[in-house]
Amino acid sequence: MKSTAAIVVGLVVCVSVVMFLFWGRRREIYRDNLVVVEEISRPIDLLRIHASPVKYLTTYGCTYVGVRGTAPFYLKVPGVNAILFVTEEDRYRIHFNIVNIETGAATRIDGRTEGFGWDIGAPRSGGEPYTDVVDEVRTNEVIAATYLERSRIRYFLNMSSQKLDRVEMDYYDDKHQITNHVVYVDGKRAK
Repeated sequence: MKSTAAIVVGLVVCVSVVMFLFWGRRREIYRDNLVVVEEISRPIDLLRIHASPVKYLTTYGCTYVGVRGTAPFYLKVPGVNAILFVTEEDRYRIHFNIVNIETGAATRIDGRTEGFGWDIGAPRSGGEPYTDVVDEVRTNEVIAATYLERSRIRYFLNMSSQKLDRVEMDYYDDKHQITNHVVYVDGKRAK
């Protein structure tokens, strides 16, 4: 009888410890009139030295998991009343999310494993090294860009087909002259 009680108490303690370590609580880290961003922190995360808490962005009643960047976590898309933000899934697979701020209609574009989104909200002016920006908006196309020290990567987002049409990379010399221009279509080098 005592051994059964000890086993039950041991199981309750083990379950309680596991629940404590893995049970997360949401904490709001950013809010404005367009989005609310929260993160879930759990005690077990303290052991994951290089991992950041997962961030959740909510807009128009939809919650998106794994948002990249820092506050405000999105970029305004001029001329089309929309915001653009990036979510990341397993193995660094990303999606460009474009949400119309008048209707709440969302477009999700597979970005494969591109590096865009980490510098959204960077405390630098758009176009400076280590910034992510909406570079240009054309009919049915949003061009997002990552600026680095000596390069610029442009992502051509086709709103009609909801597809990443191509990625163009420009490399610069010390005088900011283009030394190399590379184009990728469907993840394969085209030029």
